[in-house]
Amino acid sequence: MTGGLCGQCVYVDGEELVVEDTVAHAVVEGRISPDLLDHGCDTYWCVDGSGRHRLVRASEILLAA
Repeated sequence: MTGGLCGQCVYVDGEELVVEDTVAHAVVEGRISPDLLDHGCDTYWCVDGSGRHRLVRASEILLAA
C-alpha cells in the first residue's frame, strides 16, 4: 500500500470508511479497473464495514479522532 492515509479510519459524509489504497496503486496492483485512473492522483479506494468499496477524493476525507 502507498500513501499516508492507507489503513486509516476516516469519515466521509458521516460514513466510517477504511482507506485501503490510493486508486493509482490499486490499478497498478490489478485490483481495480484502469478506467478508474480518470479520478486523479488524489483519490483513495476505501471500504465500509459491510465490504462496499467507494472512491473518495482526499479533500472529502476527515480523519477519525
